[in-house]
Amino acid sequence: MAAVSRRWRRWPSLFVCLATSALLAGVVSTAAGGMYNHKTSSVVQLTSDNFRSMVLDSKETWAVEFYADWCGHCKELAPKWESLAARLDGVARVGAVDADAAGDLVSRYSVDGYPTILVFSGRVVGDARPSIEFSGDRSVAVLADYVKAHLPTYVAVVRPSGVDAFFDDARHLPHVLLFSPKNVTSPLYKGLSAAYAGRLSLGELRTANEPDAAPVLARFRVMGPHAKRPKLPALLAFPPASSAPAEAVWHEGKVDAPSLRAFLDRIVATLGPSAAGTAGGEGADDGAKAPTFEQPTVADTGVAVLSSRADYDAHCGAREDGRLCALSLGVGLASEAGRAAVEALAERFRFDNLAFAVADTGASTGAAALAAVLGVGSSRGGGDSTSVTPPAGFVVVRPKKGRVAVMEGGDVGSFLDRVVGGDARYKRLTDELPVWTDATAPKADGTADVKDDL
Repeated sequence: MAAVSRRWRRWPSLFVCLATSALLAGVVSTAAGGMYNHKTSSVVQLTSDNFRSMVLDSKETWAVEFYADWCGHCKELAPKWESLAARLDGVARVGAVDADAAGDLVSRYSVDGYPTILVFSGRVVGDARPSIEFSGDRSVAVLADYVKAHLPTYVAVVRPSGVDAFFDDARHLPHVLLFSPKNVTSPLYKGLSAAYAGRLSLGELRTANEPDAAPVLARFRVMGPHAKRPKLPALLAFPPASSAPAEAVWHEGKVDAPSLRAFLDRIVATLGPSAAGTAGGEGADDGAKAPTFEQPTVADTGVAVLSSRADYDAHCGAREDGRLCALSLGVGLASEAGRAAVEALAERFRFDNLAFAVADTGASTGAAALAAVLGVGSSRGGGDSTSVTPPAGFVVVRPKKGRVAVMEGGDVGSFLDRVVGGDARYKRLTDELPVWTDATAPKADGTADVKDDL
């Protein structure tokens, strides 16, 4: 009941308008014609026309007030709402909807009294953008804390061992790395990560309780004898596909929202793939949890040669380490030269959850049969319609699920990017896998069986 008494209900709106007309007659309308002068206010004017583009299609968190000009509680809230917008600058967006001019939004969000405050988290669930109604104390401090509690993060947590993995991810984007003495991500950095999602890759290396951080700080000249500015926090930006300390652009201004936005805007304009677009761009993951980058072991880049069903089970079909099996099938892959291209892929994707293997369909009828079961077909060769070449293709096997994704087209790198990004389509394996052993084929570790020699 307390929450109900603090806002006007819609059904007596005509009565309230008549009763307060004398009071409102002396109020000078703002330039925007409503409760807020949006030409000078930090509160964003939201309408039926811009609500989707500004709020629903954004990855930023929004606090939205539905108000009516005749509402006394709304007039009481207005200066606090202005203060909230200033306090949350860079952290979240603060907007206001004139309910009398946006009946469709009022109906869509079941607004039945004013002011109504909805928080739209930057977290996207499917095609929906969930909102949460705030019904607590309307002090600026309580409102700010409530909004901050609903912030998702697009900041990647970077361990000292995972710095190279961070820079290897999203190589088409400039990377921004914050060296922070804190052990949590600040609301401001979370907010900025949402505002620049899809245009910049933001990471944070926390030095607190990280004994291995010192070499990384020295590597990037944040600390040590060659430090450019030995002070934390330090914010460095790098061009796409680069982690060279000499190419780093340092933020040397204040650590506040306007200064940081100006710095990041400059990075997007000078280093980004495109200078177009606005904050909250497309292309970032819709999940609320950003990745944690840690360096895997070098041994993960090995390429196994499958010469039997047992090899397939060990390296693909029955793996128990949680990794996906990226399997190349084709002619001549068992040779050192044949494996070279796959080894290059293994190196490129060394920080991803993939294990690589090859099977030579030209030298083994068992491997050819395996390819057919996995969905890799043969093709007619040359101009001879009766000539059939051995099957060749690339698949990724999910061992625990018993599913396989088959590459379409010839770009293996793009196919694996989709696999890593979770966009690959898998189908269930329904046919029985062949059982075979190639006595003269190389072993699964890539070495051939040879007789002892003096």
